[in-house]
Amino acid sequence: MTNKPVFEGVRVIEFCRVLAGPACTKYLADYGAEVIKVETAANPDTIRSWSPYKDGVPGVNRSTTFAMFNTGKLSVTLDLTKPAAVALAKRLVAKADVVVENYTPSVMKKWGLSYDDLKQVNPRLIMLSVTPQGQTGPYSLQPALGIELGASAGYLSFIGRPDREIIQPFIAFPDIIAVCMGITAIVGALLHRRRTGEGQYIDLSMLEASLPTLGPSLLDAQANGREPQLMGNRSLYAAPQGVYRCKGEDRWCAISVLNDGEWDGLVKAMGDPQWAAESRFATMLDRKRNEDELDRNIENWTTHHTAAEAMSLLQAHGVAAAAVQKGADLAKDPQLEHRRAYELVEGHPEIGPHYTVAPAFVLSQSKYSLRAAPCLGQDNEYVFTRILGLSDEEFIELIADEVIA
Repeated sequence: MTNKPVFEGVRVIEFCRVLAGPACTKYLADYGAEVIKVETAANPDTIRSWSPYKDGVPGVNRSTTFAMFNTGKLSVTLDLTKPAAVALAKRLVAKADVVVENYTPSVMKKWGLSYDDLKQVNPRLIMLSVTPQGQTGPYSLQPALGIELGASAGYLSFIGRPDREIIQPFIAFPDIIAVCMGITAIVGALLHRRRTGEGQYIDLSMLEASLPTLGPSLLDAQANGREPQLMGNRSLYAAPQGVYRCKGEDRWCAISVLNDGEWDGLVKAMGDPQWAAESRFATMLDRKRNEDELDRNIENWTTHHTAAEAMSLLQAHGVAAAAVQKGADLAKDPQLEHRRAYELVEGHPEIGPHYTVAPAFVLSQSKYSLRAAPCLGQDNEYVFTRILGLSDEEFIELIADEVIA
């Protein structure tokens, strides 16, 4: 067992903002890659302005959201509207293995940092572009965030109750899916380069990355001409399925029953109530036809138990159930504590010691390391003088000319 970080020796230059790009490179950094994040002081990564802030005090270096998605990186500032800054960026790329960017397609080309530009200085370069709808096509130049792409991908057709308006979820699911696919593509490209010596360009569309999760609905629309209907918490394949009120203020338990065996377990967990033996609840189809009353009967039971009690009773009888957890619950969840899902990070000059989310995967032969996210431009001197070899005089002159800015 070497226990070395799996991406040790890989250098990544990041031109990214918000979530899909930065979260992708975060995992590379956690597992040993040297990730250099390029921003500008005048227009830093948008997520630096996202709350919550340390002690509730806003600041470009105080966002705990930024801190979570940018662990272990180096930060430099370059004004890429200036040719001298673009030249420095290209010198960095010449010494890199991977470039990751998630700007609208026209931006990198405008700066002279497209893949065609960068492969001239580094033919072995692997470059990942994460964009809303890809590099080509009639809508490729439309700017968007994952939160809007959830609508374009069809997610909002499923979220909400039939008697209410469509709901916009808090989480931008296309960003999360793009992170998984982006890392997979980078690893594949690194393996390809190891075999062939060839670099390559990865064009990742967040919209297209989202479509596989909606495959059955796409097939239903194409084959049967049926459109999805808002179903609230219900499912075509389960009854009961829902989130049921429990004892206490705003406490809930999610329950899903997929077959008759699980139904029998639910009935036993509830103490064999008389209503459950009625013929209208005998089969899955019967339960689907009587879901409103079924949900009321189940909630009459759950409201006499805490969410944790209901979950434990149901799970003990083979029923899929989970207490709905809030942030404070997650922070002390015994399973997550056992897995060290949250780890204390030291060394951030403004936030100080703070917990962040560890990688969800643990490699048995390769360690990871969580290090504090960078303050804006904190690594300018190291990167430009140590990695690029600028003299102190050159470095100071570039700061004075607001190239490094």
